[in-house]
This record gives sequence, C-alpha cells and structure tokens, in this order.
Amino acid sequence: MRSFAVFLLGVVVGVVGMSFLPELTPRREQLNAELKKQIDALEQQVHDMGNQLKSLSSPKPGDEAGKQTPAGSAH
Repeated sequence: MRSFAVFLLGVVVGVVGMSFLPELTPRREQLNAELKKQIDALEQQVHDMGNQLKSLSSPKPGDEAGKQTPAGSAH
C-alpha cells in the first residue's frame, strides 16, 4: 500500500511539473509522438496475433485420443 501511495505521489508530482514548466513542453510533445508510434505498433501486433489465433483450428476431442499410443506398448 505504501509503494502504491509513493507511485501516486510521483504521478501527481510529474503531472504538476509537466504542466507548470514550459521548457518541458517540446520534450513532452516529442515523448508523446514516440509513445504514439509505439502504441500503434503494439496495436498492430495484437491485431495480427488475434488474426493468427482465429485462423488456427482448435483440435477436436476425439483427434488426440486416436494419435496417442499407450505408454506400455511403445517397446
């Protein structure tokens, strides 16, 4: 709980600092642009992964039973 409170305090201090320090504005805009690019790339990867998972066919319960051999007869 204490670490969460410290985290929230850090976020508040960061937001206040970014709001009231005009010399940080260009850097903040640059970071926002970089973050937007990374988020777009991650969204595309998640979308692609979702499409790959949709294209996989799920195995039927009877298919696996027919392919497995009993452990004792593998000699």
